[in-house]
Amino acid sequence: MQNFIFGVPTSIQFGRGCVSSIAEAMKGFDVEKWLIVTDETLLSLGLVDQVLKGVDASAYTLYAKVRPNPETGNIRDGVAACKAAGCTGLLAIGGGSAMDTAKGIAYMVNQSGQVEEYLDGRGAEKRPLDGEILPVLAVPTTAGTGSEVSLYAVITDEKTRIKDSLSEERIYPKIAWIDPDLMDGLPARVTAFTGMDALGHALEAILSTIENPMADFYAMEAMKRIFANLPKAVKGDKDARDEMAFSAMLAGAAMSHCGAALPHGLGCPLSGHLDLPHGLTVGILQIPMLRISKPAISEKAAWINRELKIEGEDAVEALIEKIKDLESSIGFPTQLETDFDEATLLAMVEDAMIHGCTGLNPKALTKEEVEAIYRAL
Repeated sequence: MQNFIFGVPTSIQFGRGCVSSIAEAMKGFDVEKWLIVTDETLLSLGLVDQVLKGVDASAYTLYAKVRPNPETGNIRDGVAACKAAGCTGLLAIGGGSAMDTAKGIAYMVNQSGQVEEYLDGRGAEKRPLDGEILPVLAVPTTAGTGSEVSLYAVITDEKTRIKDSLSEERIYPKIAWIDPDLMDGLPARVTAFTGMDALGHALEAILSTIENPMADFYAMEAMKRIFANLPKAVKGDKDARDEMAFSAMLAGAAMSHCGAALPHGLGCPLSGHLDLPHGLTVGILQIPMLRISKPAISEKAAWINRELKIEGEDAVEALIEKIKDLESSIGFPTQLETDFDEATLLAMVEDAMIHGCTGLNPKALTKEEVEAIYRAL
């Protein structure tokens, strides 16, 4: 077996009602005041109050300005709020956008430069850290992004529309409370989109050109549970929601170690330029990834099919049919619901070609192939 490195530095608390331990856990950090990073919807639904039950109101300040697909300007706004309130720690309550926003604020609050200078896409020109990163705690309210166990904060550059990331070991959340009680009210559409994001993390981690046997183990277990439980979770089954919350965490940890592939490499420009749900873009690009990468993934597809008990002489085609069946069972769109013009298309192609996940696809992609995939969506 090949050598590998694997670690999930986040302490994970899992199970219904586990958020009841948050108040006590927060006291264990040397934090003067916490910035609670969330959105207005969760606030109005009472989920934030549920999480913060027992936490002294003087110990935190609410920042409820999270928006889908957070942008660099949102991070600047959050940094200003964090500094104004004298907060030295952050608690994210919400989906991937809330966790990305919290991690971005924690990353940037003590840096001397602008957030754009620290984005991974700057490559060799990326500015090195010159200040401390604040501790982050995470309470996911969706089962999809796995951001509660990742070292990435996905941020869109508001000027270029490039969806990029801040990455650093120190932005792994210190503790994540994965409590499916908070996910029971999710609409079917959100459950479907976030579930397909989790499937993408698992499938892409296995097919990525970065090999890691431990990540493969996590990813395969996540895939088994997602195929079995996502359709039931979309219908509101509580046991299935438990399974999906667990699967999203497994898949997120796997993706953190192996990166992703075409669905994220091409999906990020889609959501960056068109402000589409991340799970929609990742989900709709999984079959195109399998089709265009077919010559390079036959052995891995055969292994996936053996583990998932998928039958079919052509392993890749059989896996495609399995995903089609899953999409049909959860009402997932087979075509994009948003049009884009030629200028946006060409900008997305350029962004996709420089995205790190595109470079990890098992088959190298040409600009012409990327353009053809976008035109077919």
